[in-house]
Amino acid sequence: MILLSLQGIQKSFGTNEVLRDASLVLQDGQRMGLVGVNGCGKSTLMKIIAGIETADGGTMTMQKGLKLGYLAQQGQVGEGRTVLEELESVFEPVQRMEQQLRDLEHQMADAHDEASLHRLGSQYDQLTRRFEESNGYGWRSTVVLLLDEPTNHLDLKSIAWLEDYLRTYRGAVLLISHDRYFMDHVCDRMCELLLGATECYDGNYSAYMVQRTERFEIRMKAYELQQKEIARQEAIIARYRQFNREKSIRLAESREKRLEKVERLEK
Repeated sequence: MILLSLQGIQKSFGTNEVLRDASLVLQDGQRMGLVGVNGCGKSTLMKIIAGIETADGGTMTMQKGLKLGYLAQQGQVGEGRTVLEELESVFEPVQRMEQQLRDLEHQMADAHDEASLHRLGSQYDQLTRRFEESNGYGWRSTVVLLLDEPTNHLDLKSIAWLEDYLRTYRGAVLLISHDRYFMDHVCDRMCELLLGATECYDGNYSAYMVQRTERFEIRMKAYELQQKEIARQEAIIARYRQFNREKSIRLAESREKRLEKVERLEK
């Protein structure tokens, strides 16, 4: 089931284009790693998903009732809270309603007169509707954790705990990290942000690197072959023009028009 979908997200800061075509699909239960060189826009993309930044273009759709738990790169964890408690703080309103429902149930069980039971029952009905509208009965399985460098400032024991937790987490995770070992153990899908656009790969970080190398080699070969063909066509056009005859000039112009229509591959 698709929880989150981004299509063609664009974002610029002044004249600096950070994102030009960022797209990804996050499935229920998926743990996706978002990778790319420093400054490529990973954190910006995550902030757009979290609603902290606004995109200049593109579309983002989320499953109804989906909640986002966002942990920023600087680790804004409240005093006295664990990382897990901070991530799940997005559900505090729902959790409070759940506790209020339990309290009302106990009060109704102890009620000794019809008026009190009616009053408590009315409160219970209203709170139940609010709880359902907030997707209260499925809140633990409809959360996407957005983690920007979560292992920063953690010791090895804490990192090991976080690995285990995320591997068994029932919701979905979108993770930014420079810790390749951590991503290898946590992620089952990777998304690379390069030159403002995204490409996604199945598997963990190691699998991504193998696939990325294969794609690179295929694309470089295609680019080199296209460059050779363009050079060959340009040489033929130049030779036709050297003849400086009406027929040869028409042939040169015809080849030039065809060459202009060729979609040039990026190196």
